[in-house]
Amino acid sequence: MVNNEVKQLSSVEGKRMQGFPEDFEFPVSETQAIKQLGNSVAVDAVYEVARQMINYLNVLEERTVDMKPTKNRGEWTELLVFVKLILEKELYLSDSNLVRKEDFFRILKVTNENIDEEYILFDNSTINIQSKKGGIINQLDVSSFLNEAAVIKIIKDLKQAKGRSFELENFKLIQDGLGLSIVKGGNSNQKRDIILDINHDRTFKLNQGFGIKSYLGSKPTLLNASGNTNFIFEVIGFDEKRLDEVNHIESRHKLMDRLKYINAFGGELVYRGAEKESMDYNLKIVDTAMPEIIGEMLLGFYRNRKSDLPGNLRFIHKRGKLSERVDYGDYDGLVVKAKNLLINVLLGFFAGQKWDGEFSSNGTIVMKENGEILAFHVVDLKSLKEYLFTHMKFDTPSMSRHRYGKLYKEKNGKLFFKLNLQLRFK
Repeated sequence: MVNNEVKQLSSVEGKRMQGFPEDFEFPVSETQAIKQLGNSVAVDAVYEVARQMINYLNVLEERTVDMKPTKNRGEWTELLVFVKLILEKELYLSDSNLVRKEDFFRILKVTNENIDEEYILFDNSTINIQSKKGGIINQLDVSSFLNEAAVIKIIKDLKQAKGRSFELENFKLIQDGLGLSIVKGGNSNQKRDIILDINHDRTFKLNQGFGIKSYLGSKPTLLNASGNTNFIFEVIGFDEKRLDEVNHIESRHKLMDRLKYINAFGGELVYRGAEKESMDYNLKIVDTAMPEIIGEMLLGFYRNRKSDLPGNLRFIHKRGKLSERVDYGDYDGLVVKAKNLLINVLLGFFAGQKWDGEFSSNGTIVMKENGEILAFHVVDLKSLKEYLFTHMKFDTPSMSRHRYGKLYKEKNGKLFFKLNLQLRFK
């Protein structure tokens, strides 16, 4: 209907509607031209579909070698946080008790250090996937494959999964739709598991790096045990003839019992330093007294089972041995030093390499057992420090794997004992 009159389309109008160029000619009658145009498809639509297919095939070709169907729990969690942020577009801050605050970040971009793409978010379900080298690769409407119900199902699957490495079939549609084949490239020497552009209090903050900690499986660690986290104590006043007796103690709490045995026969453990120079160096950057404080805290844990940090510090402060060697002030001063250590481990240094004193991450994202994600950021450093301090405990790693927990004799005739530092969330 045109101006209340029925008008039949001409081949010229049909040609324009289907996207043919103006100079394209149909060497047939008008009736046959209309039939042919009716059996055709829109040229512009064909072109756009083909362009998108080529872009997607190029992404697959680049990643074919790296794609693997199984991932460990940590890798799946990072991927889950990645897609939840794309879906929800908001990241709420947490108080020190892992309770959501009213304050939140508006998410504008999601990426990480191990992929070549950046995911630009809009107010609707549309995202742009662009190369870090410049240029838009693809534009997607994610509503067809990424929704709240799909994420809830994946969280359930992740919590119920068995084994160290496994597949999550329900993730495949989302993963393929976003073109995500890699989340973590195997580099453990990075503090930034995910990188965001955010809008907070009308201020844009670009490339904000966050670590990710998850409570969906076993409790996460802050500092993993390794040879870099061994600390050496000299054993004074103990008869070396009892060395084998100590090392042959294989009770349920053999490490604590070995230390008690040494103490019962006149032995005293005196802190001598971290086994690795890099660890000692980093601790001294945090505070010159920190190596001695760590030594006393380790004894409080392994010998007296004071595993949680507040209780451990109260014990060693009351015991008084540390204050004889280190002027750390009062108990509150000891707490401040411990909080500074935790924040520097989280955002700054690795035990195995010398640290420059700078933060390489801006905060951490916590995935709770119910699948909710909350953030800590340096905009609220106080809450982050308090969360770490009240939710942290010492953990006992494998003695054989990390080569500690036995009495040994050096060539100079002195006896030594190693203890290992591993910190885990409660």
